[in-house]
Amino acid sequence: ISNYTHLTGLYLNNNQLQELPIIIFQTLTNLAILDISHNRFRKLPDELGSLISLEKLLIHNNQLTELPLSLGQLF
Repeated sequence: ISNYTHLTGLYLNNNQLQELPIIIFQTLTNLAILDISHNRFRKLPDELGSLISLEKLLIHNNQLTELPLSLGQLF
């Protein structure tokens, strides 16, 4: 994944994902769009707040019951 540090969009929608690897948040620092809609997430990791370039987060149609506090630092 370290070869993809320039990546600005990651589209993981319409899968049955329940978790995201922490390495995504540690490595993809230029990520502006993250689409994880239509999955099975119940919660998102606090590391989401480390995506300082994030402009668009698509999370609808999941099983989320709460959002990480770190998300408030981004918007």
